Amino acid sequence: MQDINFIANYYLGTKAYTIFMLKTLFKTEETDYIKNKNYQTAAQVGFISNILLSIKEDLVENTGNLIYESKLYKHILDQNIQKIATKTKDGYEIDNYTFKDAPTIIATIRNKLGHGDFTIDYDNEKLTLHIEGKPVSIKIRNLTSFIIKANLDQLV
Repeated sequence: MQDINFIANYYLGTKAYTIFMLKTLFKTEETDYIKNKNYQTAAQVGFISNILLSIKEDLVENTGNLIYESKLYKHILDQNIQKIATKTKDGYEIDNYTFKDAPTIIATIRNKLGHGDFTIDYDNEKLTLHIEGKPVSIKIRNLTSFIIKANLDQLV
């Protein structure tokens, strides 16, 4: 169960962005919501989540038994995944957790975001996934860069 403050910040981040867009598009009254750094971070995670949920099937495919294969050229996915992971002899590592391959990383992140199995470290601007009882943290800025690049690559 998520902490109520986490849920409130996540919601308020999306609200801040919505109010900002309404103000920008329709010249509604001024608000300070968008100036709150935590709300900006929460909104960013919300948009990362929405984008990844919508493009995951264009990036990787579950071939059965939770085995994932890339739908992009392997070298492109491997190159992009290094924005958030370090290649090792055993696969890819994020925050001392080893994934067997790049498609598994994408599927895991998508599933954790989709099922709300994560928290946001606002002070350090990191997304923490809960994998096998272990916290695995990713810099939100790096994850954003990965999602943008992966989205562009799947369009080509």
